[in-house]
Amino acid sequence: MTLTVRFSAVGRRRGGGGLYALVLAIVSLALCTGAAEAQLLISRYTVHMEGVRVGHAIVRTTLGPANYKVTVSADVGPVLSNTRINGEATGLRNGSHVTPMRFQFVSSGGEASSVNFAGPDGTPASVNPRLRGVFDPLSALVFAALNPAPPSAEPCKSLIPIILGRARFDIVMSPKPGGTDPRSEIIDCDAYSTVSTPDASGGIGAQNARWQIGFSKVAQPALWLVEYLVVPTSNGTMTISREETNISAS
Repeated sequence: MTLTVRFSAVGRRRGGGGLYALVLAIVSLALCTGAAEAQLLISRYTVHMEGVRVGHAIVRTTLGPANYKVTVSADVGPVLSNTRINGEATGLRNGSHVTPMRFQFVSSGGEASSVNFAGPDGTPASVNPRLRGVFDPLSALVFAALNPAPPSAEPCKSLIPIILGRARFDIVMSPKPGGTDPRSEIIDCDAYSTVSTPDASGGIGAQNARWQIGFSKVAQPALWLVEYLVVPTSNGTMTISREETNISAS
């Protein structure tokens, strides 16, 4: 059985209405949160910069009772100088508990990152102590989608530490001030991001940024969908919007 969900765009409501930032943004995904069998989800997103469409991304997620795999492919930028990005993450899950195992991404511009969370024997019990409790970007979204699990109406309360290359992103999500419009099909959240990176002197430099993120919920099967992200970058405001999600048993 295949379920196709189409509903997206920032501000759409019922009845009417740098590269690291890009990588973190395009890993937005839709995830099943309680199925007994593995589920395959394919989500398509559009990317806009300052209101101008500059690309697209496709996220494929296989979420089973005991493990998960997420891949992302994106093509973003002007026609003659676009950047192609591919990434993959695998890991284990036990209910809402997520244990990353491996992550890698590479871009056509030469940027690349890989993290092996597993120890020499390949077991999560021997994960490098420095990586315990830290997520790669794709596994972070798995964690966010599982905490809390539907039918909870509050997906915005999370603290998520993310590692990407030499940078660490500590993202705190909270409900949007003023609350969500009860007539809305989207739950709007604020996200405060602190980015820490080592500098040439060996110290740690930090930058802060505010994001916006919206979630929607599908009842059968129970799952959260990331509807949009709004992320400030050095080139302007980037908006990623979900266009379509296909859900099927894998």
